[in-house]
Order: sequence, then structure tokens, then C-alpha cells
Amino acid sequence: MTTENEAVPQESQIPDLSFSDTCDKCQVQAYVRVMIGTSDLLFCGHHFRENEAALAARGYPLRDSRYMLTRK
Repeated sequence: MTTENEAVPQESQIPDLSFSDTCDKCQVQAYVRVMIGTSDLLFCGHHFRENEAALAARGYPLRDSRYMLTRK
């Protein structure tokens, strides 16, 4: 939870994911970075979908790169 003095980062301020970033749950390539305070969680598409509603309900800022999964 953020305080009034603590700025919520916008997606453009959240670091990009690299090919070496892996899901914290299953170790496959991560496509979503969720910022929780000064820490982050990395998710593959599957594990982000499993947790998306709970994360959204808490309003955590994130960088979602799942569009890369369908890029040709």
C-alpha cells in the first residue's frame, strides 16, 4: 500500500523485462513485472493470469509484455 508521499510508478517507469528474466513461480520466461513497494514479482503469462484479479484488486503497478507472446 502506498502513502500520500509515495509516488506510484507508471508503466513507463517500471524496468523492461529481458530474455533472462524468469517467472518467480516456474522459471520460464517472464512477461509481466509487478511492482510491490520497492520489490517486484515476475510472472509468465500463465501464472500472471492465475493471480491477475488479486493483483489488480490491490492496484499494484505493472509492466505487461504478454503481447510479445503473439508477436510474429
